[in-house]
Amino acid sequence: MIRAMFRCRSAIHLLPLLLLAPAGCGSGEPEEARWAVVARQLPWQDATTPSPSRPLATTWRWDGPGVPAGAESGAAAAWKPGPGTTATVRDGRLVLSGDGPLLLRGPQAFDVDPELHHSLALRFAATDIGGMGVAWRAEGEDFADERRLAGLPIQADGTFADHLQPLDALRGVGDANDAAAGVHELELRWWPSSEDAEVVIESLALLSIFDDPGGRAFTPARLRRGWVEREGLAARVPARLKLPHRRRGEERLRLGVAVAGGHAARVTLTAGGTLAQVTARPGDAWHELELDLAQLPEGAGAEIELTIEPAHAADHGDLATAVLLGSPMILRRQPGPPLPPVILYVEDTLGAGHLSLHGYGPTTDPFLVELAAQGVTVERARAPSPWTRPSMSSLLTGRTPLGHGNRSHRRRVPDALATLPEVLADAGWITVSLVTNYHAGRWAGLHQGFDLHHEPEAFGLPLPGDTRTAGRIHARLLELLDAHEGLPLFVLAHALDPHAPYQPGSDDLFAMVRDPAGRPRPPAGHADPDRFREATLGYDAEIAGVDGWLRALDGELARRGMADETLLVFTSDHGEAFGEYGRWGHHQSLRDTELWVPLVLRWPGRLPAGRRLDLPFSLTDLAPTLLGLLGQPVPAAWEGHDLSARFTARGPDPDGTEPSAARHSRPIFLDALYNPDQDQHGEESGVIQGGFKLLARLEDDALRPAALYDLATDPGEIHDLLGDAGQATRVAGLLDLLRQARAGSPAIQDGDAAGLDPALAEWMRQMGYLR
Repeated sequence: MIRAMFRCRSAIHLLPLLLLAPAGCGSGEPEEARWAVVARQLPWQDATTPSPSRPLATTWRWDGPGVPAGAESGAAAAWKPGPGTTATVRDGRLVLSGDGPLLLRGPQAFDVDPELHHSLALRFAATDIGGMGVAWRAEGEDFADERRLAGLPIQADGTFADHLQPLDALRGVGDANDAAAGVHELELRWWPSSEDAEVVIESLALLSIFDDPGGRAFTPARLRRGWVEREGLAARVPARLKLPHRRRGEERLRLGVAVAGGHAARVTLTAGGTLAQVTARPGDAWHELELDLAQLPEGAGAEIELTIEPAHAADHGDLATAVLLGSPMILRRQPGPPLPPVILYVEDTLGAGHLSLHGYGPTTDPFLVELAAQGVTVERARAPSPWTRPSMSSLLTGRTPLGHGNRSHRRRVPDALATLPEVLADAGWITVSLVTNYHAGRWAGLHQGFDLHHEPEAFGLPLPGDTRTAGRIHARLLELLDAHEGLPLFVLAHALDPHAPYQPGSDDLFAMVRDPAGRPRPPAGHADPDRFREATLGYDAEIAGVDGWLRALDGELARRGMADETLLVFTSDHGEAFGEYGRWGHHQSLRDTELWVPLVLRWPGRLPAGRRLDLPFSLTDLAPTLLGLLGQPVPAAWEGHDLSARFTARGPDPDGTEPSAARHSRPIFLDALYNPDQDQHGEESGVIQGGFKLLARLEDDALRPAALYDLATDPGEIHDLLGDAGQATRVAGLLDLLRQARAGSPAIQDGDAAGLDPALAEWMRQMGYLR
């Protein structure tokens, strides 16, 4: 039985095969109507005729010295100890011991197909073991550190426990193959912490997407095709599924289809007299199915049928082929104003101090200046942290870094936290992410709530050979706009440029060199003025390049007639330092060089044109403010503030006539957890209130003041007022705010790269996160 239960937050991105009917056909004035997603949890029922089938799982148990038995699929290729490892059988369990790493290799030349989402399931006990990893090799190659997954969490106290490792998580570095290219042999590694170390394996299984250690079907599951993910279920070929459904008005069923395994499959959707069909072949990207449900009787019980069959008769009965059914959804046309398209465009590492919009001399952002004249600009928006992972987590969860806890390379946003895309999905939007920074994707837990999620590899970027990604995002973004014409679409587009290494296009570079405003000079006393000139030139040129892609996007919105209805939001996740205060890059300090980011919102007719707001604003406030603008309730657990009234002029003091002290009374909290191998290390906190910024360090579990700046008179944060006796009361008050904010927050100390798989670790080194 296929258990096709979907999370309510699942959804889908689809290419409509049928034109959407306009609202209000007939005589009289058309009533406003909108398409909205009304169901993502679809109770499919397995209607397949029972037939003998070969399970895809193979389980090994040890009945004699080194002799495996395939418990479910008969004789199978053997596992064997690696060099330096001794393997014996004790009470029907395989025992590994040795002086060095404990290695178990196999099953050589076995059918390991990550496309079918094979996983390794182990039940073992470890004693005096410091860690575990999985390595693999392709045919004709040796095992190498470039192809492994390290740092898997285990218990080392001799207690038996179950472990599940999906093989599609295995990666390669540089020229090394990923597991998707073919796994010829696996190697399990345990690292001993004493000479008495041993591993006792009770069972080891190779599972498909249909199997788990308890024998249950793996549904629902996260499905990946070409690094584009959806949540859904997999069905073997052939199969027949039914969906009981009561139609309420004008409805459509949308569904993504891909095939895993060796053969093509044909998928057919039928409802009443309506039919939609697609043939999916191995290696294809996601196909899209849309079925108009108009032929179903309204309000009466009926069924939608989904049939899966081999595309070629000769392949009938090949049970090693599966069809991936990507997050189906039902949309309904409802009365009320249309849910508007929302594009949240994040330009990575863009410091507001390098924008003409905020007074920078060189012309880096001519289009952004035009966009700001059509919408609302926040003068001093700040990231809550000086690097991507915690900052983007705050942007999407409405919580401070201490509130979401995603402050280190080893953490992720907890599943229980509500994210902006989850809230919008529940309100009827179709949600899509286009991500080119691993710290903003699945690795950080920031894929939650997206119906269609693109990992960096979806744009051909496993490593940062070229950080100019805005152009690659642009093409995919236009496809999305065309595929969702007339539908409520929320898109997060996260371009990696101008992140280091700076690699601007030649035209942008030459234009920046010839800029009549001239190049900025390094600050007085700068330690490396030549490096400053070279780095800022490349950085500014990349900013100009993204500005050009933004102009092109706006032109495409206008060409499609979408510019006036789309809420377009532009911001960044953090800034960049160029030797100021002796710091280069980001994730270095809580100075405004690394925290001050642009924020521009345009929504014609809803937001005033040309407004510039001088108010405290953190990226933690962005998600609740967007929900306020869209008329959606803000989750009670969010810590950010809904400031939408200030943007729309409904609240007091829209033009800044309120006294400055009152405008800046709300505290803005800042946070950084540094890696042990950085110049900085440990934890730093900050708070801005009343125009003053206090920085503090965590020392011996106590928060101690480190610096105080008057941002009104010293925006460059040059003159530290901490030693000024007249500021003692202010310091005490700000420090008390910080201590209250930290109270009850999780203690996170694992900011190093231990346990990262080699591809991610190498990416982080090249991007400057690791030294």
